[in-house]
Amino acid sequence: MKEPLIILLVIAAIFGISKKIDQQLEVFTIPGKTFDLDVVVVIEKDVNKAYKIIKGIDSTAALDDFEARGVTFTNGSSIVVWMPEVQKEIVAHELLHATVAIMNWASVPLTDDTEEVYAYQLQYLTNEFYKIKK
Repeated sequence: MKEPLIILLVIAAIFGISKKIDQQLEVFTIPGKTFDLDVVVVIEKDVNKAYKIIKGIDSTAALDDFEARGVTFTNGSSIVVWMPEVQKEIVAHELLHATVAIMNWASVPLTDDTEEVYAYQLQYLTNEFYKIKK
């Protein structure tokens, strides 16, 4: 019975649908704009639930990866950010990882000349995150 729910959550994440399934689990997508690479956000305290959802997007995810306050996965079709709950310092930390992954995907190295591009991308991800997580 739980497998169809996981499949639904993966589909929702890929197509940009924000869905709060229970008191803890939330999955939503921050769509790529300037850089056409989406960021899927999974907020779930239950590590096993989060792992099953993320494994469907990034097959390299391992259960050991979740021994942290947040993780950004960069090997799937989308970047996936997981955190057990919303804490502003963790959001900032993980969205910086997502920004770096997007820039690497776009072959934009961090230099004095490209620093502003990184800053705008981080600003975009942060604004979109908090629009969804009002």
